[in-house]
Amino acid sequence: MSGKLFTSLMLGPVEIKNRLIRSSTFEGMGDVDGNPTSELFDMYEELAKNGTSLIIAGFNYTSKEGKAMQPGACGMDEDSKIAHWKPIVEMVHSYGAKIIMQITHAGRQTVKRLSGGEVFSPSKVKCTYFRESPKVLSDEQILKIVYEYAYAALRLKKAGMDGVQVHCAHGYLIHQFFSSHTNRRKDRWGGGFENRFRFASLIFEKIRKLCGNDFLIMAKVSSGDERGFTFLDCLKFCKLMEKSGHVDSIEISYGTMEYAMNIFRGEMPVKIAMKHNPLFNKYPKILKWLWLKLYYPLFYKNKIIPFKENYNAECSELIAEDINLPVVAVGGIRRKSEIARILEGNVEAVSSSRMFLHDPDITKKMLHNEEYQSGCSNCNVCVMMCDSGKSTKCWLKNGEKDIG
Repeated sequence: MSGKLFTSLMLGPVEIKNRLIRSSTFEGMGDVDGNPTSELFDMYEELAKNGTSLIIAGFNYTSKEGKAMQPGACGMDEDSKIAHWKPIVEMVHSYGAKIIMQITHAGRQTVKRLSGGEVFSPSKVKCTYFRESPKVLSDEQILKIVYEYAYAALRLKKAGMDGVQVHCAHGYLIHQFFSSHTNRRKDRWGGGFENRFRFASLIFEKIRKLCGNDFLIMAKVSSGDERGFTFLDCLKFCKLMEKSGHVDSIEISYGTMEYAMNIFRGEMPVKIAMKHNPLFNKYPKILKWLWLKLYYPLFYKNKIIPFKENYNAECSELIAEDINLPVVAVGGIRRKSEIARILEGNVEAVSSSRMFLHDPDITKKMLHNEEYQSGCSNCNVCVMMCDSGKSTKCWLKNGEKDIG
């Protein structure tokens, strides 16, 4: 039984035709200036024409200073980019789908030699994965970034998009303000949870002021991490967003890039990471061997949370019970029957990234097959290859073997 899956849903001012959302995905299909390419147009067209209700365009930077290390990222940092997105938006709308864009600033989760700019964070706390010593943001810089988010969202509206998703999860800059591990400030941006949430609150306030009430504003937030940001912190943030009136819906994820596999769960194709990830691929062979044989099994592997289906659904349900905003669950969603079960509760929609990479027509398949289950095996080759400079796709679906 489909239950609520193929019923419409209002997310703030925007109505979507079903409750299966293509979650934000790093596509790696931007040109050297951060504009979308024809390849990205084609990816979104395949999703839209196959019944996807809402596409969340993935991981777009708000300023060049906020770029992540991966090549091929798109941005919404300049007015010139508006015209590049208009044809994509018009195409998506022609199929009856909706499209919003996720915007973000990497903060300390990037590398200077790869992003091309200085690395900043709320406090001078090095990330164990990226290994950069960040510079501390000044009050003036923080306010500048707030407005960069707001004007990026306004450009989306001018491009015809239905809304924006502000990335508050996965250890990027907003999450860095949330966490007492990465935010050790003593000023108005640090300390108690209201101060640590002030940066995000201002961003949402400015976006709403610039874009109005007819523009969908979503937040994506981690329900916890390995560095002390807890479920209760997440719940406080969600309640604050509800009270503010500036956020229409919240997507619940988990984790940071320090233990990135806990965001994704599933297999860890370490050899592929060693070959393609620019943080590791220049290591001498002896260092790669030591990492694979000693560091990984002794210090990292035991911190990886095992995969289970719908791994954020329980936290999403608990949050949905406590707030009156539509909550979207993401993470390990693969079976139609499980989606129907999740939607029986207070969670209003589900989202997925890897499932749509494997099955761009997953919505149509589930519409016509009550027992359908995605063929995604959680091998996570797609995740590892995000760092390679190649476009994101399901690498093993067509038997491609030349990546390991």
